[in-house]
Amino acid sequence: MNDKTGKVFNGWLGLTSEERRDFQNAIRDFIDATDSRKTEIRESLRKSATKMETGPLGGRCPCCGR
Repeated sequence: MNDKTGKVFNGWLGLTSEERRDFQNAIRDFIDATDSRKTEIRESLRKSATKMETGPLGGRCPCCGR
């Protein structure tokens, strides 16, 4: 497993069972989406990233553990 994959998997392990289910559904929906829908999903995530906790602020990153 490469470093990026390991970081994502480590983040997934930190989710609750409900959050894991939501994540898996989102991945499945993305895989099954048309190319234009995939573009919409990427754009939506890019815009919402400014609202997400994307790194440590006085603590450890909840996704990668750093």
